[in-house]
Amino acid sequence: MANTIINTIFNRSSGKFPYDYIDFEGNVLRTAEDIAVTNNLRLKDMEKEEGFAGWSSPFVKERIFQYCVKTDGLTPIKGGIAYKDPETSEIFDLRVSRFSGQILPVHAMFVPQTIIQYFGEHGVGKTLLMTQWICESRMFAGRKQGGKFLLMRDDPVDNPMDYPKEREIKEYFQGLLPDITQITEKGYPYSFLASYIKDDRHKRGLIEFRDIAGEKCKDQGYDSPVYTADYILLLISARDLFDPSADLQLEHLLNVIRQKGMEFNQFSGKILVALTMSDRFREQGVLPELLSYNTLERENGRLKMQTHKDGFCLSTQRTYSDAIAHYLENEFPNIYLSLESMGQAIEYFIVGSIDAMPEEGNRFPRDFVPYRIDEMLTYILAQKGLYPYQNEAQVQEQWKNESVKYQKNLHESMKEVEAEDLYDPEDDLYGDDFYDDEEDNMGRKQKDFFRKLLERMKL
Repeated sequence: MANTIINTIFNRSSGKFPYDYIDFEGNVLRTAEDIAVTNNLRLKDMEKEEGFAGWSSPFVKERIFQYCVKTDGLTPIKGGIAYKDPETSEIFDLRVSRFSGQILPVHAMFVPQTIIQYFGEHGVGKTLLMTQWICESRMFAGRKQGGKFLLMRDDPVDNPMDYPKEREIKEYFQGLLPDITQITEKGYPYSFLASYIKDDRHKRGLIEFRDIAGEKCKDQGYDSPVYTADYILLLISARDLFDPSADLQLEHLLNVIRQKGMEFNQFSGKILVALTMSDRFREQGVLPELLSYNTLERENGRLKMQTHKDGFCLSTQRTYSDAIAHYLENEFPNIYLSLESMGQAIEYFIVGSIDAMPEEGNRFPRDFVPYRIDEMLTYILAQKGLYPYQNEAQVQEQWKNESVKYQKNLHESMKEVEAEDLYDPEDDLYGDDFYDDEEDNMGRKQKDFFRKLLERMKL
C-alpha cells in the first residue's frame, strides 16, 4: 500500500543536494526526487485525523504521504531547505523521505552526516543519555581554543506532531527519569547540528544517534543498515556486568553484532564502548582512579564542562580507555574478549547519567551532576574536525604513526601476495590471450594482484 501511495503522489523531479542523507530505514537521499514536502498546517490536519494513533501507528508512513506534495513544480527557497508553490504561495518547510516517511532534520543533505548506531540491552540507559544531550546541550556552547562552538537539536521546530522522544524531554525537564523505550517504538534518530567557527573557517556537521533495542538487534539480518554507521556505540550497564544471567545475554548480544555487523557486513567504522551506571562501580569499590574526578560541574544551577571545555583532551581519554579495558580484561574476560574479537580499534568510556540512585517517584536527585557524559560526544566531534583537541601536536603525531604503521603493513602484505601463485581458474577458461591487447592482459593480472591484496588486508 505504501509504495502505491508513493508512486501515486510523487513524480520524479531533479535537483541534487550537496550531501547524501541516509534516513532511519537506510534509504539514501540525494536529490529532490527522493523527498516530499509538507508543512505545519497540513500535519495539524493529519493529527486531527480520526483513528490516527501518532508516530507509533503502524500506518504512519502511509498517512503522512497523504499530507505531502511532490517537489516537482515547486520553487526551492532558502537554498532548498524549503519550497514554495508559485501559484498559491504556500510554503512547505518540512521535508520528508519519500521512502520511509521520516521528517528530515533541518540540515539534512546540506551538511555532512555522521551516524552513530548505538546498541544496548533493555534498560541500559540509552534513552536517558540521549535525552540529557538534548536537554543539556547548552553546556557545549562556548569559545574553544579561540573559536566558537555550538551544539543544538536539528529537528524541525515547526513539526506539530510530537516524536516519541518529546515525552522523554518533557519528563526530564520535570525532574523525572524517562520511561524505558518500548520495543514497538520507531527508531527515529536524535539529530544534532554541530557548528565550529575558528578564524575564517566555519565547519558544520549533522551528528545523528540511532537507537535499536537489544531484542531488535538480534533480529537484524546480515544486510541490515544498522551496521553501516560511522560509529557503533555499545552501552553496557554495570548492573548487567555484575548480574551473571544478564552477563550471558550481553555476551550473546555482542556476538550477534560481531558476526552480523563485523564479519558479514564488513563494518568499517569505529567502535565506542560506554560502561553506564557508574554509581554501581563506585558501590563495588572498583576503578577508583576513574571515579574520583568528573569532567562536569554545576555552576549557578547550570551544567558546564570542565576537563574538555577548551577542547577534547586526548591524553586523558587514552589513560581512561586503557584503565577500563584492563579492568574488563581482568574481571569480565568473556565480555572483554567478545569486544576485542570485533577486530576494530576500540575506545572505552565510563558514564553516569545521574550518577546516583533515583529518589522516590523516579525523580532525579536535587542538583545532580551527570558523570562524564560529555566525553563520548566531544570525542566524536573532535574526530570529525568539529571540536578542537587540547593537544593537537600529539594527535598529529599519532595520526602520523598510524599512517607509517599502515604503510608498513601494506608493504608486508604486498610482498606476501607477490610470493603467492596468482593462478585464477578463469585463466583456464579464457586463457592469457583472452585480451587481445597485451596491455589489457597486464591490467587484468594487476587487478588480480590487488584483489588478493585487498582481501588479505580486509579492506
